[in-house]
Amino acid sequence: MLGQYSGCSWLHTGSPEARHNIVTWPDGISTGREEESSGKVPNELLYEHGSFKWGFEIPLSAARHQWFKLELDPSQTRPDVDVSSSMFIDRALPPSYAITPEKMVTDFLSALRQRTDNQLKLVISPLAFESTKKSYCLTVPAVWSDNAMTKTRACAIAAGISNLVMVTEPEAAAMYTLDALKPHKLITGSYFILCDAGGDTVDLISYKITKLDPILELSEVSPGTGGLYGSVFVNRLFESHLK
Repeated sequence: MLGQYSGCSWLHTGSPEARHNIVTWPDGISTGREEESSGKVPNELLYEHGSFKWGFEIPLSAARHQWFKLELDPSQTRPDVDVSSSMFIDRALPPSYAITPEKMVTDFLSALRQRTDNQLKLVISPLAFESTKKSYCLTVPAVWSDNAMTKTRACAIAAGISNLVMVTEPEAAAMYTLDALKPHKLITGSYFILCDAGGDTVDLISYKITKLDPILELSEVSPGTGGLYGSVFVNRLFESHLK
């Protein structure tokens, strides 16, 4: 969640093996054009006229806020490059002192939740949706500090996301990958190392499989490590090198 792109899926607890991905997003065009089709939506915001546009709603030529998630954890050691003010594209806005990172994360999560809720209502009807108990799962970097985790949870709650479970990104990646690779040769008691190299953070962590069926369960072998070493920093450091 909230790196360079965000994705969203939903499932019914009665058939957890059947996952449904959100693949259409508002494009902000009122001419009857089909919505944008994509597995993920850009984590971008544009504030104007007392409101905001998000993701694909933002016109291609318009300035936008990006990478605001990183500001939730200023304790992270950063490479010698500022992704907020040194961007590849000239339409990226620098940090805003009028709009806090918490507000931007809250606004984006609110838009993401509303989109997911609206898609669910198309499947199970608005009445059934309102009467159905819902839980939300949000992934966060494994290196997030306790303070950043607290801020993220507060933003999610402010965005209308209740019954919230927060899972680290490498743990979610490991569980999805092991499930997708079935059949595999790993057994209960097996160890493996996972490197989750994303757009903003890189997490390196080792796991032990404590249970395979009916639900996969993992335990950390040793504390994970990582930091703000994602592709955005690599790209900007390379840009600086070329200059």
